[in-house]
Amino acid sequence: NFDKQCEIFDYNFDRILASQNDKYGFVSSKGYVTIPFQFDSVERREDGYFDVKIDEAWGVLDISGREIVGIKYSNKIPLKFENIIVQNAFTGRYGILSKDGSERVPSIFEHLMIGDNLIFFGYNGYEADSNGGSFFSNVECATWGVMDNSGKVLIEPKYDCYKIQDDFLLAGRDGGMLYHDDSDFGSDYSGVYDLYTLHGEFLFGGIREFLYDKTVLVTGGGGS
Repeated sequence: NFDKQCEIFDYNFDRILASQNDKYGFVSSKGYVTIPFQFDSVERREDGYFDVKIDEAWGVLDISGREIVGIKYSNKIPLKFENIIVQNAFTGRYGILSKDGSERVPSIFEHLMIGDNLIFFGYNGYEADSNGGSFFSNVECATWGVMDNSGKVLIEPKYDCYKIQDDFLLAGRDGGMLYHDDSDFGSDYSGVYDLYTLHGEFLFGGIREFLYDKTVLVTGGGGS
C-alpha cells in the first residue's frame, strides 16, 4: 500500500520511512505506523535528525517523532540552531532559536538583526531594493528597538537607526539617511542621536557626534 520503496533509517528504533497517498511517515518492521503519514517531505540531516515539511512549514524531528524544532518555519533549519533567525511560515514574523531548538526570542517581530551581543528588532518599513539600504539596515523607514541576547528589551522601538561606538550605543531619531555622490547607500544620518550604555541605560540626548577617550566626553551640536 506504499507509494514508493521504503527506506530503513534506524534498526534500533525500528523506524522505516514510507510514503502513502503522497504523504511521508514511519512504520515498524511489523507494519505498525510509528510516526503518522503527515509530512510532504522528510530528509535525513547530518546531525541524525530529520528535516520535515507540512504544507509550507519546515521543522526538525528526531527518530522517535519528537519535534526538536517546531514545524512552523518558512525555510529548512541549519545544522546549528543557536542564534539562527527564523521566520514563522504562518505569520511572516521573525524569531531566534536557542541551542536546543526552542525559540529564545519568540517569532513575533517584523524585522530582526543580531549584532555585537545585541538584538535589534523593528516594525513597519519596507525592504530596500538591491542598491538601497544604509549603514544600519536594508529596511527603510522602520522603527527599531534593542534587546539583549536573552530577549530582554533594553530600548523600546522608537528609533530610526543605531550605531555601536566606543562601548556605547547611539540611537538615531528625528532624521533620515543621507546619500552622497548619487550613491544608493545611506552612509550618514541627518538626525540627532541619544546616547545609551550597551545595557540600555539612557545617558543624554540630542547630539550629532560622539567621541570618548575614557576620561573626557566630547559631544557636538544638536542640543544638550
